[in-house]
Amino acid sequence: MKMSAAAVVLLLLCCFSSSDSKDVCDQYAAVGDSVTIQLKYEWTDSGVNGLKWWRDYDNIIYRRGQKFITQKTADIDQGNGSLKLTNVMKADEGGYTPQVYKPDGTSAVTLTSIRLCVLERVQKPEVKFMCQGSKKENVEFTCTPDKKDLDVKFQWLQKDKVVATSRTLKRESAKVENEVFTCNVSNEVSFAISESITQNCSKSGGITFPEKVFGIDIWIIVGGGAGIVLLLIILVIICCLRARRTKRMRLKDEGEFRLQFTRPEQHPQYSHPADRHQHHQHQHRHHQQQPAGHTGPRQHRSKQHRNQPLPKTPDQANGAPQPSPRRSAQPPKPANDEQPPPLPQPRKKAPKKV
Repeated sequence: MKMSAAAVVLLLLCCFSSSDSKDVCDQYAAVGDSVTIQLKYEWTDSGVNGLKWWRDYDNIIYRRGQKFITQKTADIDQGNGSLKLTNVMKADEGGYTPQVYKPDGTSAVTLTSIRLCVLERVQKPEVKFMCQGSKKENVEFTCTPDKKDLDVKFQWLQKDKVVATSRTLKRESAKVENEVFTCNVSNEVSFAISESITQNCSKSGGITFPEKVFGIDIWIIVGGGAGIVLLLIILVIICCLRARRTKRMRLKDEGEFRLQFTRPEQHPQYSHPADRHQHHQHQHRHHQQQPAGHTGPRQHRSKQHRNQPLPKTPDQANGAPQPSPRRSAQPPKPANDEQPPPLPQPRKKAPKKV
C-alpha cells in the first residue's frame, strides 16, 4: 500500500510533536518530596465505575468500583481521583495519563498526559573573584554551585537588585571597589544564595595570589611549607641541645681528669713528706736500740737513707768526735765489785786450710 506525500508529512509532524512533548515538564517535584497529579475531570461516584493511571506505558494503579485491581507505589484521592505519589525519585519521572471508565466499561472522556519532572535541590553556591589586566583594572566574579545542573539559573544581586543572570560577572574594579555582590542559584523546586563578597583589586598594592599552582590549592602549599619549616626548627633545637649536653659532659670529664693529677695524695704511690720523715726516724731509732753485741742480720738501709746526711748535734757542729749511733752509750759501772758477765762476741772465722 502506497502512502501519499501528505500522509508522510503528517506522520513526521506527529513524531516530532510527540518527541518535543517529552522534553516539556508540566509539573515539577523535588527528590524525596510528595506530589499530587490532578485529575482534570469532574469526579462523581455515580457516573464513574473505573479509573486507571498510567506512567508512560505502565499501569501503576487501577480501581474498579471500590476495589483496587492494581496498585504500585501510588494511591488515589477518594475525593477527586487525583494521583498521590510519596518520596518521589528520579525514576518516577515520566508522563502520567488518566483513563476514566463508565459503568458499562466504555471510556468516559479522553484526558491528556501530564509530564512530571523530578529535580534535586540546589546547593549553596560559592563566589570567587579574579583580578584581570596588567594593572588589575578589571575583576571577574564566578558563581560555582556544588553540583553541575543544566536546569540551574543564576542571578547576581547588588544592593538586593538583579544586575546579571549569567554564571560570571565582569566589572571595572575601581567602580565596584566597596560594592557587595551575592549570587543566587535556583531551579524549579529550590534556590540558594551565596555569602557576600567584596573585591580588592583596585586597592593599594593590588597584590593577589593565584588560587592554584600546578593544580594544587595555594593554601595547601602554604600549609605544607609552614609545616616543613616548623619541623626544621624543631630539629635544629634538638641538635643544639644535644651538642650543648655533649660539650658539658666532655668538660666535666676533663675537669675530673685534671683533678686526679692536681691532688697527688689520691694517687696510690704517693706518700706525704711528713710520713716519709717519720718512717726514717723510726728506722734510725730502731738501729740505735740494737744491743752492742747484736749478731743478727744487719738491717740494710735504703739508698735514700745512706745518701741523706744525718742530723748534726751541737758537739758535732763544734768539731768534736761523736760515738757511732749504732751503739748505745754503756751504762755506768755499779758501785760494788761484782763484774757483769761478758757480752757475747761474734765468732771469728777460722782461716781456710790450703
